[in-house]
Amino acid sequence: VQEKYTKFPTDFRLGFDVWNLCLRIAAFYKIKLRRTYAKYLKQLKKEINFSKGRKTKKFKAAAFRKLRSCVSKVLRDLKNKILANSPEVLEHPDTAEFFENAGKAVTQQKNDKNKIYSIFEPQVCCIAKGKTGTPYEFGNKVSLVIGKVKGVILGALGFEKNLYDGDTLAPALSQLEELHDGYRPKAAIVDRGCRSQ
Repeated sequence: VQEKYTKFPTDFRLGFDVWNLCLRIAAFYKIKLRRTYAKYLKQLKKEINFSKGRKTKKFKAAAFRKLRSCVSKVLRDLKNKILANSPEVLEHPDTAEFFENAGKAVTQQKNDKNKIYSIFEPQVCCIAKGKTGTPYEFGNKVSLVIGKVKGVILGALGFEKNLYDGDTLAPALSQLEELHDGYRPKAAIVDRGCRSQ
């Protein structure tokens, strides 16, 4: 697993990432937002950071709700302004993907599936390792083909989805064959996850 820099899916910092990106997009397209909530969000950040203990649990939860509400309003305002001024921008796949992932990151709950862990790399997923020290890793699966004798890396392939280990062998060997002029090894040394292959 290639680990990525991620945040907890319901953490307030993920909401701040979305908010900062919205301000940067608005500055790039010279869009004046109705309200940026800069001072208000700064105060909410203090409330969330310094509210510890059982007595302040309600205040912290309220601050989380206010934060999500503010970021959702900024995101909606930005999308409407782009739609009014230059609707062709929203037709671009990257922009459409950003707005979809940003909306999901702001509204996602604890028990939701396919959560967004990083707004900058939305393909990051939670991969169960089954180890005591690190039961989970956050990133994407990578398959490496390494020579048996000298240990030279002959191929590297990243996967966006959390595939079963056995399903990564065939694409890795196909890539090796493509990179090295049709060379395909007779036998591959793999871990137990690829036994059925």
